[in-house]
Amino acid sequence: YALGSLLRGNPPAQHYFVSRDGAGILARDALGTLSNVRGPSAVGKNGALAKLDYKFASKVLALGEDIVMGVVLKEGEEKKEGDDVVGDEGGAVEGDFLTANQLVAAFTTERWCDLSLRML
Repeated sequence: YALGSLLRGNPPAQHYFVSRDGAGILARDALGTLSNVRGPSAVGKNGALAKLDYKFASKVLALGEDIVMGVVLKEGEEKKEGDDVVGDEGGAVEGDFLTANQLVAAFTTERWCDLSLRML
C-alpha cells in the first residue's frame, strides 16, 4: 500500500522507480509469489497463503495499470492543450526523467504480461 501511495499521481517518483528497474523487480516478486516453489505444504488447510499471494499480485497489477493510465491520460491532456509531448526517440530526457513511452514500456514487458495471465 505504501508503494502505491508513493507512486500514484507522483510523476517524479514514477520516473525514479522505473529508472531503477522497480517495475521489473515488482513484477518478478509478484510472479514469484504465484509460483509453485513453496509446494502444497506451505499453503495450509484453507489456502490462506495462496489467497495472500493472489491478493498481492492483484495489487501489483492494479498499481501498474494506474501508473500506465495516469501517463496516458496526462499525455492526452497535454496534446489537447497543444503542448509538445516528448517522443521516445531521445532516450532519457532532463537527467533521470523518462518519456511517457518509456514509462509505459516498463509496465508492459513480458513479465507483466505473464503476471496478468497467471491471474486468470
